[in-house]
Amino acid sequence: MSKPLAQSSKEKGNAAFKAGDYPTAIGHYTAAILADPNDITFPLNRAAAYLKLGKYQDAERDCSTVLAKDSKNVKALFRRGQSRIGLEDYETGKRDLTQALTLEPDNDAVKGELARVDSLEKNSRKVLGTAAQPPKRRRVPIQIIEAPSSSAIVPKPAAQGSEDSLKPVSSRRLNTPKTTPDTTTPTAPEPPSQATPPPAPKSFVEAKQAREATKTTRVGGGIFRPSGQHTIFQTRDLPAKTAASETRPRNAPTKMTLFNFTRSWERATQQERWDLLLTLIPSSLPSMIQTSLEPTTLVGILETLHWALDNDPTSPQLVESFMLELTKVPRFKTVALFLSGTERQCVTKIWSKLEPEPVGDWKAIV
Repeated sequence: MSKPLAQSSKEKGNAAFKAGDYPTAIGHYTAAILADPNDITFPLNRAAAYLKLGKYQDAERDCSTVLAKDSKNVKALFRRGQSRIGLEDYETGKRDLTQALTLEPDNDAVKGELARVDSLEKNSRKVLGTAAQPPKRRRVPIQIIEAPSSSAIVPKPAAQGSEDSLKPVSSRRLNTPKTTPDTTTPTAPEPPSQATPPPAPKSFVEAKQAREATKTTRVGGGIFRPSGQHTIFQTRDLPAKTAASETRPRNAPTKMTLFNFTRSWERATQQERWDLLLTLIPSSLPSMIQTSLEPTTLVGILETLHWALDNDPTSPQLVESFMLELTKVPRFKTVALFLSGTERQCVTKIWSKLEPEPVGDWKAIV
C-alpha cells in the first residue's frame, strides 16, 4: 500500500494527465516517486506523460526502472517499445512489443503498435533506397609546367586589325625594387646569386604549399574600369605565424557550445568525459547549458565527477567547483527532482569525499 502523500500526488497527477496538462502531471508523479520509490505505478505513469510530450529518452528510462523490478510488466514493455520506436530504434522497440504480445496475445494495442512500426521501417527503407546519390566527381591530374625565367612578358604592340590585339594583357602593376643611385661612391654590380633555385612544383597542392611557406605580404591589385576611375588595393604585410598561435596546450580552458559538448560526450568513456570537463571552466556551465539541462546530462556529469574522485587524486577541488556551478544552471532544481534513488546515492558519495555535508541546493537532494 502506497504512502498517503504518494497516493495523493498520484491522484493529482492522474487528474492533470486527463486534463492534458502533462508537465504538471510529471511533477506530481515525481513527487509520488520521491515519497514512495518502491511503487512501480508512479514511474510507469510518468513514462506515459513523457510519451505525450515526445520525451522518449526519459520515458524509456522510467520503463526500464519498472522492468528492473517486474520484468513481465506488459505496460512497461509496451511503453518502452513506444519510446524506442520514437527514438528510431526499431529493432529493440519491436523486441519489447513482441515480448509484451507473448505475455498478452490478445492485446490489440500492442498488435497495432507492431503494425505501425513495420510500416515505419518500410517507409524508412524506401526513403533511404530512393535518396538521390551525389554525382561522382572526376579527378583530372594536372601538371604545372615550369614558367619562363623572365619576371614578366611584355607584349609587342600589334598593328590595327591584327589578331594579337585580342589577346588579354594584364593591367596589374608589377612591383619592381626601387634603388636610389649613389652619386658619391661608385660601386661594382653584385655578382649573380649562385643559389640553386627550388624545384618546380608538380601539382597545384605543392604550388600552394610553396606560396604559403614564403608569403609574407599580400600583393596589391585593383579593379580597373574603362572610365579611368580605378580602385587600387595596396600591398600590405601579413601577420607572421608563430608556434604559439598554431599550437594549443592540452586541456586548456575553452569556450564550448552545448552542441559540441553533447556530441563529444555521448560516445566517450569516463576518462574521455573527465578530459572533456577539464577543457571547461566550471563557471561556464550555466551559460553553456542555459535552459537545456536534461536528466541524462546531469546524471552523466555526476557519474563522471564521482569517477574522477576515485581515479584522479588532483580532482577534489575542481569537482567541488563543478558541483557548485551545476546548481546555478537554469532548471537544475526541477531536473534534480527526477533523480532516482541510485543516482541520489551517487551524489551522497561525491559529497562524502568533498565535505562532511552537502552545501547549497544539494542539501535538498541528498
